Amino acid sequence: MIRAHLDKVLTVLIAGVLAGLVLAGAALPVALVFGIGFSALSTPYSELPNTLRTSPPAQRSNLYANDGTTLITSFYQEDRVDVPLREVAPVMRQAIVAAEDTRFYQHRGVDLRGVARAFTVNQRDGETRQGASTLTMQYVRNVLSTDPRLSAEQRRAATEVSAARKVQEMRYALALEREFDKEEILSRYLNIAYFGAGAYGIAAASKRFFSKAPADLTLSEAALLAGLVRSPHTDEPINGDANAALGRRSYVLQRLVESGQVPPEQAARANAEPLKLRPSETPNDCTAVPEEHNDWGFFCDWFTRWWSSQPTFGASADQRQQNLRRGGFSIVSSLDPAVQRTTVEQVLRIYPTTDRRAAPTAVVQPGTGRVLAMAVNRVYSVADNPNGQKNHPNTVNQLVAGGGAINGYQGGSTFKLFTMLAALESGLPLLTEYDAPGRLITGYPATGPASCDGRWCPQNSSSSVDGRHDMWSAFGNSVNTYFAWLIERVGADRAVEMAERLGIAFRAQSDAQLAESGAKQWGPFTLGVSATTPLDLANAYATVAAEGTWCAPLP
Repeated sequence: MIRAHLDKVLTVLIAGVLAGLVLAGAALPVALVFGIGFSALSTPYSELPNTLRTSPPAQRSNLYANDGTTLITSFYQEDRVDVPLREVAPVMRQAIVAAEDTRFYQHRGVDLRGVARAFTVNQRDGETRQGASTLTMQYVRNVLSTDPRLSAEQRRAATEVSAARKVQEMRYALALEREFDKEEILSRYLNIAYFGAGAYGIAAASKRFFSKAPADLTLSEAALLAGLVRSPHTDEPINGDANAALGRRSYVLQRLVESGQVPPEQAARANAEPLKLRPSETPNDCTAVPEEHNDWGFFCDWFTRWWSSQPTFGASADQRQQNLRRGGFSIVSSLDPAVQRTTVEQVLRIYPTTDRRAAPTAVVQPGTGRVLAMAVNRVYSVADNPNGQKNHPNTVNQLVAGGGAINGYQGGSTFKLFTMLAALESGLPLLTEYDAPGRLITGYPATGPASCDGRWCPQNSSSSVDGRHDMWSAFGNSVNTYFAWLIERVGADRAVEMAERLGIAFRAQSDAQLAESGAKQWGPFTLGVSATTPLDLANAYATVAAEGTWCAPLP
């Protein structure tokens, strides 16, 4: 009953602060005279919303190449990365306190003097001009208004103009200050505050406006940033009002002088400095991979697809993507910049980026499955590029990894490997010889150009390879008729099963049906009539290079 009574008293008091009601004029003196302390209205820390106790503001995740330092791109909904208070310039800490809560180190979460001052100003002006919010209360509001685990209605309630919201803010602020010291609260505030131009938190703001770390901010820069949190959407100087930003800088510098933290002459010099912005943007998602690495976008795109398929990162694909963009991960990928560069060079020797034909390529490390490179003669983007290449389509990584509407490409002679491995496993030696003619009529049924009276009858690509071969020389010279003969001896079903064991997936419906029910009659399989993807094929060959150790492709 006592708590309920105090809630009513405080609600009336805050209503006066917010709206200048006459009724609060009586409530304020009563509360102060009888010593009704704000601390008595504090919510127990254990009853605070979980997000206030764990402090998990959204942070960007960074994806690096395998050296751990070369940034591929970032993923974020809010460009933010937490930094400890020791990595924030002392002048920045002073400036934010001077700008937003000069009595921060004197109150315990709620400033009675600020409440009284706000009430007086609001009653005098007949409108809500001051809200008496401390840094701690602002932190509460920031957390509750941005927490994705709360409903949209709960997030809106965290910023509504009402006495009830103000009471809740105060109660939560009092509870936090009982649990945390001032440095922890200041650190949390600096890491969650929005500074404008898409920068959340002091680390992102320092980079966004000045391309530097928060530890290196000067007095002038710190005062400018501190002044932005009041109206970040309108006062920021990159896309908003530069004059308003300079006006806020002057205000913060004056407050620093009044609080005795900065000498007047030093503040005057800082105030006289011209606006020296060095803006930089943090890349966001695969289409924002830095221009010098734009061929890395295909690997990046495959990484996000892989991430979305991993139950470790969330219960659903949507949740996994949200966790990637809010979780603050530092991810070291398998992409090797040197291997990627060489792969791109080789691909472009086959077809230029303007060619309608694609040359998708993947490089897989044997024994680990780590994908070292992904390249195709395309520029990863969502628009036509300056070379005249149309987007057909440049951001569909299925070119390399399959999926979507792309089932892959005919594997051609690369599939002879699977017949050779099946033969070796069946006990045939590499020295198994056969006099391979220019054309061979087999017992497999067939129609079309490679049919002779209803039988499959492939021919060699050149008469120069006709003649006697063993398994190894036939593979090296890609002798079609030798492998047509070999798959008859081994059995097409064994060659198909070997390909599947090495990771070849049959994505095309016709291929899948043949693999499942007609493999014994699928002699042409050895010449690669089935579709595959560069990634599947590279991983199959990597498995052979690793002496039979298969690993799932891993980014």
